Amino acid sequence: MTVVSDTSVLLNLCLIGQQEILRVFFKQVWVPAEVKLEFENLVRTDLRFKSVAWPQWAEVHQPKNPKLPSLDSWHLGPGEIHALALALEHRSTILIDEKLGRRAARLLGLQPLGVVGLLVEARTRKMIPELRPLFARLKQEAGFWVSEDVEWRAFQEVGEA
Repeated sequence: MTVVSDTSVLLNLCLIGQQEILRVFFKQVWVPAEVKLEFENLVRTDLRFKSVAWPQWAEVHQPKNPKLPSLDSWHLGPGEIHALALALEHRSTILIDEKLGRRAARLLGLQPLGVVGLLVEARTRKMIPELRPLFARLKQEAGFWVSEDVEWRAFQEVGEA
């Protein structure tokens, strides 16, 4: 199965060294050029991500039609818009964390999946020993925000509550 990723999911998984779960869960990981550019800019300019490397197996693909008129007033970034358009064209799951982007994905009939869902699935499959330390690293190192409710439900789902 092919998945399309926005910047945040890929960048944050790389930061905590868990990017390989994407290769286990999905046959291919596609990103539009705008996502790769945003990823590279953040690595170059944001000290939090200075040690992060681009995963060479992530494939750059462009949507044939990056225009999504139904989302014109949503104030989404170019990476999000192009990732949503690419996922829509291929009816792929989209990896996206931002609340507005996830809402837009659902509006388009797409299934959004974020870092939390991926880590919960990896823990369920026993690919990672514990969820809590990874959440702590995401918060501390990336400034990742997750609501207490979502965090508690994730811990409960994997037996760490």
